[in-house]
Amino acid sequence: AAAAAAAAGGAPPTLLDPTLSGAALLTPAGDEQAALAARRAHKAAFRAAVALFNAKPAKGLAALRDLGLVGAEAGDAAAFLARQGTGLDKAAIGELLGERDESLLKVMHAYVDALDFAGATFDGALRSFLDGFRLPGEAQKIDRLMEKFAQRYVACNPSSFRSADVAYVLAYSVVMLNTDAHNPQVKVKMSKADFVRNNRGVDDGADLPEEFLGELYDRIVHDEIKMKDGGMGGAAAGGG
Repeated sequence: AAAAAAAAGGAPPTLLDPTLSGAALLTPAGDEQAALAARRAHKAAFRAAVALFNAKPAKGLAALRDLGLVGAEAGDAAAFLARQGTGLDKAAIGELLGERDESLLKVMHAYVDALDFAGATFDGALRSFLDGFRLPGEAQKIDRLMEKFAQRYVACNPSSFRSADVAYVLAYSVVMLNTDAHNPQVKVKMSKADFVRNNRGVDDGADLPEEFLGELYDRIVHDEIKMKDGGMGGAAAGGG
């Protein structure tokens, strides 16, 4: 009997104890196996949800929430998207953040509002912003993301521009310059004079300082903002 074995200092039983009126009492070995199986099931469910997210971001986010891996609040989803090591594809994150659905717009706003651009140069903030995802291909999605970036940058740096509209126009201009400067298919490159001329009057009718625009041009031309690769947020090792 199990009780006799335990009293005699023997090892605990390795099976369910048949003397306990058929009760399914798991032993330490059984507990460990059950825990291992639960962990494996959890990881499998997490990987499946991540794979769904990378194919269909909105449905994948819903699956992650159904599994209890992401909270229901917009901030919960935003924090998860910003995490490293989840295996989320950066292009898929960008597609989700650019959606116009009201609930997903709240996620995008929470995501951007969690970024701290205080004291950052304009291109430094833009680099940080674009590091966590890849810009989607749809113009309206890019527009929503750039508009929110501009609002956040000016909120963090109130003396930087006269309004968020100025930052919005300049952000687009920088992205265009980045593409022009680093796309090998563009044979005739934009000059510094071209860049300065293209941004005349953007400061609510006034011109931004030429020195500021020239330095911005130099930093973009000499150091590309990476916007092409899909990129993964690390290996999807698990949901915890």
